Amino acid sequence: MHPMVHSSTALTERVGVQEVGLIFTKRLKWFFREQAVSDFGVDAEVEIADAKAVPTGQLIALQIKSGTSFFQHKNADGYTFYGEPRHLEYWLRHSLPVFLIIHNPETGLTLWQRVERHLTRQTAKGWAIHIPAANVLDEKSKPALASGIGTDRASVKRYRFATDKEDMEKYRDKEVFFKFDFWVNKTLGLRKIDVYYGTYEKSEPDSQIGVWGTTHEPHDVMNHFFPWLTYRYAELIPAEEQSNEVETHIVQVELNEAAEQFLALEAFFEDPDDPKPPEEPERDEEDEYDEDDFNESAFRRAVERDRS
Repeated sequence: MHPMVHSSTALTERVGVQEVGLIFTKRLKWFFREQAVSDFGVDAEVEIADAKAVPTGQLIALQIKSGTSFFQHKNADGYTFYGEPRHLEYWLRHSLPVFLIIHNPETGLTLWQRVERHLTRQTAKGWAIHIPAANVLDEKSKPALASGIGTDRASVKRYRFATDKEDMEKYRDKEVFFKFDFWVNKTLGLRKIDVYYGTYEKSEPDSQIGVWGTTHEPHDVMNHFFPWLTYRYAELIPAEEQSNEVETHIVQVELNEAAEQFLALEAFFEDPDDPKPPEEPERDEEDEYDEDDFNESAFRRAVERDRS
């Protein structure tokens, strides 16, 4: 692929993720977290919030496809998406329900379909799934998106630990700070988390986490998205001190005991070497087994039994 074409495609994909994120956070008022880019993983996860914008622990995963090409295969009541076998198997085995989202950057039309095997059909080169034109991603789609999703907190924590292992390893034994900028007068209060290593007094963060949500407190975000971290305040800067609508919360984070134990177990599971057997103790010559002595002793015991 020509570099210019690749760059254009990447830009279209980024715009699509951002547009879908805005729909979930501004219209559905749910929490949206972009995931690290991978070849065939998921692009984002969404945590459902209740009527008071409180996270519920219910999660769904999103695979977002942005571009007019995904709307070329139109039929009577929707569109057909064609995919590769490895993508389908990964999504079907995912611990969360996976929803395929297609976004048209020219018209703004965004549609969804849950990825389930019975909704797919096999093709010569892979598989296909029908995306109904009625499945518009907006407020009316909330019941369908939320249906059938478990609220088991233990399962949610297991998912967080498994998916965030790479971040755990990056934060381990380092000074790490999260910076939250909350827009106090906006419904979409949180739009990102800046991550700093060593010190937060830098002109630019070392990295960012794409968490968006209708919240204005860091505790909700830390509790639901980072159950493997503990945190304490480093600084709080009210909006009035900054002459804008942004209130800044800076916290120092570190791995909790459960995360440390999790990484230790993962290292044990991933170790390719089996443990070596212990060394046998040396035997003294006088302790060595003598068959003649054994037979003589047995004979004497038998004679004594007969006499008695």
